[in-house]
Amino acid sequence: MGKHYISKYAICPCYRSEERQVIRCGTEQTTIHRVFCDASEAKEYKKEYCRHNFMQCPIYAVLYKEKNE
Repeated sequence: MGKHYISKYAICPCYRSEERQVIRCGTEQTTIHRVFCDASEAKEYKKEYCRHNFMQCPIYAVLYKEKNE
């Protein structure tokens, strides 16, 4: 099992933690673990969505919709 890391650069309100190929996102009711086959793909995803454009993230869209229902 890998270490859970919390990035100081993540700005998404749903971001919880990450590992090399895993992102954990959630609300008070739900947690989603997204696992990538490739570490470089995970790194790009985190850079694009967790650290910058979180409102465009498909995980954010699912969690935000659930939170407001």
